[in-house]
Amino acid sequence: MIINKFQIKLLKITMFINIFYSISCTVKQHNKDEKPEDYYVEQNYKSLEQKNIENEIEKYNQVIFSDLIKSVQIGTKSISTGEPCYSLGSNDNISIDFDILNGNIESLQYEIIHCNKNWEKSNLMEMEYIEGFAINFIENNEISHGPIQQYIHYNFEVPNENLNFIKSGNYIILIYDYELNEPVATKRFMVYENILDIKSIVKKSNLAKNRFDKQIVEFTVQNHFQN
Repeated sequence: MIINKFQIKLLKITMFINIFYSISCTVKQHNKDEKPEDYYVEQNYKSLEQKNIENEIEKYNQVIFSDLIKSVQIGTKSISTGEPCYSLGSNDNISIDFDILNGNIESLQYEIIHCNKNWEKSNLMEMEYIEGFAINFIENNEISHGPIQQYIHYNFEVPNENLNFIKSGNYIILIYDYELNEPVATKRFMVYENILDIKSIVKKSNLAKNRFDKQIVEFTVQNHFQN
């Protein structure tokens, strides 16, 4: 069979069209499987979710969320600095004081949150660690008189007539603006209970050579809940 130059050229064009069509179909199928738009939406959603988690974790650190919040103090009658400890059932309440540089009284609330040993929100239900209401309004406030910079002083104590602790552990007080629904500050404190009683007795060493420079210490541990 004799093939002229025109037929050879036509054959090359046909082969080129077939190859181009095959490549185009492969690319379309590849793009369809990847779904790039959904992929980026999913990535953005994950970033937003991660951001919310980070914000949630930040609540359980000791944080002041505004430059207008000053002189935040938390303590008991016996301990006025650091992370105070409240003995379950005692009268040595936790007191929280702070100032807001504003001439108007804000509608503020506080929430009591039970945490695990890592200061993350525990899995306990509210009724398992609080008797009463975990969320309450801050009713005690005092307007400043005389200073150039006006401020409002806020104060409240826990436990109080609205709530009482029924379980020991780590706790967070979250203070937030009720109207704006924005956090104001977070503070840590601990609740403990006297489960064990530990007594010690110091004696002289049983060895004669150590009696003048070494001692023996005997410990007695008693469980208060023993029958």
